[in-house]
Amino acid sequence: MGKADKRQAKLSFSGGEKRGATSDPRPGDADAEEGSSEMSVRAMFMELKTSLAGIDAKLDHVTERLDRIRARVDDHDARFETLETRTSEIEDARSGDREQIAQMERLLEVIRNKNEDLEARSRHNNIRIVGLPEATDMGRMEDFVENMLQELFAGELSRLLVIERAHRSLGPRPPPGTPPRPIIARLLNYRDRDTVLRLAREKSPLIFKNSKMNFFPDYTPGVQAQRRAFLPIKRLLSQAGIGFALLYPAKLRVRHEGKVLYFTDPKQANKFVRRLPKQRGVGAPGGMSPENASLSDND
Repeated sequence: MGKADKRQAKLSFSGGEKRGATSDPRPGDADAEEGSSEMSVRAMFMELKTSLAGIDAKLDHVTERLDRIRARVDDHDARFETLETRTSEIEDARSGDREQIAQMERLLEVIRNKNEDLEARSRHNNIRIVGLPEATDMGRMEDFVENMLQELFAGELSRLLVIERAHRSLGPRPPPGTPPRPIIARLLNYRDRDTVLRLAREKSPLIFKNSKMNFFPDYTPGVQAQRRAFLPIKRLLSQAGIGFALLYPAKLRVRHEGKVLYFTDPKQANKFVRRLPKQRGVGAPGGMSPENASLSDND
């Protein structure tokens, strides 16, 4: 090999070494990059683990709250079941109570009617005298009423007429200028009571010691209210010239066109009267008794 060839070979060897040095990576750089990647993965893993731990803690809290909610729901379910049971028991008991209350109401109505009848029977011999002033000198009330009746109906009453009891109606004495309290008198004989009421109707108006007197049966408040409800109908019948009578306790008897009609309901009686032709100025018909033509609230 000549000098030129040796020089060329030397140059070639030097260039190859340089090229090889630049193309191959250094071992230190590769290790550093690998270590950095591993640290990055570890950091991400730790961060993920921390996040998962936080999520687990939150899930535990949510689970605990759900458990409490479930327990409350179960408690509410138990309470609702208890309420349903009690409600069913109450409804069953109430159903029985309704029937019992209905029976008691029916029994109370029977007792009320019996009491009304007994009170009314206890007043059968009574008369109610209205119009005598409070300041009248009476002395013993029974003697005063007996003498008054004998004077008003002179010679037409039995000398054996006996007043068992007589008194003003219960209540405070009214002030001057107001209507006096009525007198309640009980006669010993029921026939005398009917005779007094009949004569009072026939001889109306009655004047005793300058006072106008009126005599009425002594009805219970319940009967008075029932009879008073027929008062407007009685006025209309009287104006129409139709015969009528208000029977005890509160039964209206009407004679019209050859028929006898009975009414216990004022509304039905009012419908009947409204359908009649109006006749004004007729008044009580001649064939009607003074009792039937009476329009007093106490009748």
